[in-house]
Amino acid sequence: MEKLVTKFVVAAENTIADLCRLGRAVSMEQYAGLVRPEVLEQYIAARYHEKALTDSINNFSNQWLMTYAGEEAVGFACLGTKGKKPAAIQDVRSIGITHYGMLQAFSKEPQLPQKLVELGGRYAAMWLAVYAESPLAGHFEKLGFRKGEAVQQGQEGLPLPFVYLLKA
Repeated sequence: MEKLVTKFVVAAENTIADLCRLGRAVSMEQYAGLVRPEVLEQYIAARYHEKALTDSINNFSNQWLMTYAGEEAVGFACLGTKGKKPAAIQDVRSIGITHYGMLQAFSKEPQLPQKLVELGGRYAAMWLAVYAESPLAGHFEKLGFRKGEAVQQGQEGLPLPFVYLLKA
């Protein structure tokens, strides 16, 4: 397997195209068969379109990263300090992994999660919301995250149970 490289990104045309493609691919890999196709399409359309991604990348509260295998983008993540976070850390200086996706073929590679933990190290706590049955939870638990409270149903845009993972 080719060595993976993770880089910060800016809102360039090729970056947005890669995020749209990866967002769709990762969402299909993770959620197809768990929700109705039209619900999944609505989820993808709301989260992974050019304007939303450009606005998010240009938001100073966010840091977007992309992981590459050679020239091919295979994963992405966004760290952000704004938005809904777990009640347990409401009053704590924290950062959330607000978007995360890695193509299934690369999902066991630890580089992107490790980089996120490294970047979040200057905060008192980190959090992310994951589908409760996702194998992704295990990858982050190996890096010191623990399952926390359930996320309000539908908050993540899908009618599935989500939980917060916390690292404090």
